[in-house]
Amino acid sequence: MDAGAPPADPDYPDNAPGAWALRDLLSAVTLSFDRKKLLTGAAGLFLSAFVFGTVRWLGLLTGEEGAIRVFSILGLILASCVWVVFSGVIAKMSLVELLERRPAGTEEIRRFLAERWTTLVGTPVAFGALSLALLAVMAAIQLVGKIPGLGPIIFASSFLLAFTLAFGAALTALVHAMGAFLYPSIVALRGGGAVGVVTEMFDLVRKHGVLIVIYEAVAGLLGLVMTTLIGIVVWAGLYIVNWSALAIMNEKFRLSLAGIPSFFRVFLRPFQPWLPLIPGPLPVAWHYDLSGFLLGFSLLWIVIATAVYPFVFFNAAGSITYLILRQGSEGPGSEG
Repeated sequence: MDAGAPPADPDYPDNAPGAWALRDLLSAVTLSFDRKKLLTGAAGLFLSAFVFGTVRWLGLLTGEEGAIRVFSILGLILASCVWVVFSGVIAKMSLVELLERRPAGTEEIRRFLAERWTTLVGTPVAFGALSLALLAVMAAIQLVGKIPGLGPIIFASSFLLAFTLAFGAALTALVHAMGAFLYPSIVALRGGGAVGVVTEMFDLVRKHGVLIVIYEAVAGLLGLVMTTLIGIVVWAGLYIVNWSALAIMNEKFRLSLAGIPSFFRVFLRPFQPWLPLIPGPLPVAWHYDLSGFLLGFSLLWIVIATAVYPFVFFNAAGSITYLILRQGSEGPGSEG
């Protein structure tokens, strides 16, 4: 490792040919069962959910379908920024543990956040801006095509250019989708700014695209198995508490579920098959509104607790994947 590398970066003692291999992805299973990583992931998922839910809820208050779509897209963008920041923190923890065989310190994580949160947030924004810029130029060519007379001729002669722009936008979206698995680890280990991360992701996809797909497939399979096992246990607990509450409380439990605010229903709807049957909103007494709020908050945390392990696992597996790919591109002594 170069002596001038930033002190916040972990050492890279094992960066030798054969030091990291596909089998090392198995270590992400146990690496993810770490209290600090899981708590960090839970906080990130909760904040992401809170940001998206708040913005979408504001859109629902307008009652306008167009406004709901706009608010939903805005909420997704803001939530993804929060998600990426916490992904970077988990990647930093995983890399320190993988490379230095020690847990990352609190001050180390604080310094990492202070130095690189803009790069973490800027990376998905840079990918999105690049795609939108390509599509904007393509749309401008198509607008020229609406001009009477010469318009269709100009568009026809520029069709290959329009196709190239559309192809570039689709390619950027694909690289971004694959990069979500890797760029938190790139930022955690190398930094380099958002533009540098985007450039490296294109280079990694160009050199190791098939390998990245294979590693993502293996990580996805391992994550699916672990998530299924955890989910079965969570579902069993929910089934028991739901069945007993219905048996003992009967209508009072149903009214409490009906009192869950729309704010929480935004997040709970995708997980409805695994949750207690939530009736539609009903006019209920104030104490059912309060119990509904508390139930919604509790169910949201149960959903987050179930989703946090695959969230941490995916980031840990991404860190191991980046170490494998990086050793194939750089020899010992490369700057980290």
